[in-house]
Amino acid sequence: MFYLVDSKRTLAAAAIITLLLPGLLGASVAGTTPDAASTLPYVKYTVLLGNGTVFNGNYVPKSNLVASQGEAGIAYDNSTGDLYVTNLLQNISVISSSKLSLKKTLHVGGEPFDVIYDSRNGNIYASNLNQKLSIIDGKTLRISGNISTGVFSSRMAINGNADTIYLLNLLNLTYEKINLSKEKLSGNVSIGLYNGTYRHPVPGIAYDPQNNTVFASNFENGTVVVLDATTGKILRNITFPAQVGDLFYESGTDAVYAAVPLVQQVYAINAATYGIEGNMTTGAYPSSISASYAGNYLFVTNELAGTLSVYNLTTFSALETLNLSSGPTGACYVSEKGYLYVVDSGKGTLSAIYVNQAASKPHPPNSFYVFYVIVPVVIAAAVFTAIIYRRKSG
Repeated sequence: MFYLVDSKRTLAAAAIITLLLPGLLGASVAGTTPDAASTLPYVKYTVLLGNGTVFNGNYVPKSNLVASQGEAGIAYDNSTGDLYVTNLLQNISVISSSKLSLKKTLHVGGEPFDVIYDSRNGNIYASNLNQKLSIIDGKTLRISGNISTGVFSSRMAINGNADTIYLLNLLNLTYEKINLSKEKLSGNVSIGLYNGTYRHPVPGIAYDPQNNTVFASNFENGTVVVLDATTGKILRNITFPAQVGDLFYESGTDAVYAAVPLVQQVYAINAATYGIEGNMTTGAYPSSISASYAGNYLFVTNELAGTLSVYNLTTFSALETLNLSSGPTGACYVSEKGYLYVVDSGKGTLSAIYVNQAASKPHPPNSFYVFYVIVPVVIAAAVFTAIIYRRKSG
């Protein structure tokens, strides 16, 4: 009888543990881990691109430290940890992301506009407004060559599997394909008409690898043109209430996000169906878009407001607005660092914004583990113990 009584006690203990475990483990009905409950992104450091000085928090210089204008691009080389920042005065700043120090200033000539990293060959490519694509060796930090392009080469997207860069020409709105292996232009498609004026907002371009399509802004008629990435065939024209600026493809939601500065909105386009699924209000003149791939944050720089808008991609709701400087124009999220880097072409600064990746990741609530993992194990152990004791008592 001793073993039988003990087995009943074991079962009773298992039941008590089952009831107490949620409280003991701090079960969260909100579905996030306790350490990640409320931490939102914030500006941790500000770097002056002119001399490499680093300040804690958000710092706004009284005057421009790097004379610049208009658009400034930014890219990250994950093999070296370097950041590349363009300005329109013929220079590209190379910054160590670990030390936030200025490693080198590259003089590329022309007016470097956008910049992109190719992980397959370790090169960095910078579009120029003077009809060329500059090639930078990521290891030696030297200009290794140039590729001829059309007039006013601006924003770019890359398809690493096809060894191809897609870019837009700012004046004649031509979509171009650049073969990186052959280092030459391999095709182009006109998606707009030249009207003799400098285009602002700057048209955007994004590549969707899941559907092998390219989304490009058509400034002339307020549409986004969808093209087959292989053939260049125009598949669809998506209409918006005003001219579309930057475009950003986010793989987690399989959506392309489009900034429409004149109405202060960012729209979500279903990348598979091309339907518009929602929109979010931004600050004055949304200029660039990025996202935290590890979680569900969407980031939008507001050039005229001097702010960064942060949104929850799951709920499509605004989370916060961060004050930056006078003209944030480029953003690059680096998941391995847990930082969003924002370049400000108005004051010549780089903001390092800390992103709590745990906070942005959707977690199943702790009760999931309690009731579907731990409890069954406890009960199974109690039942097994009872069976053994009964056999011994028999």
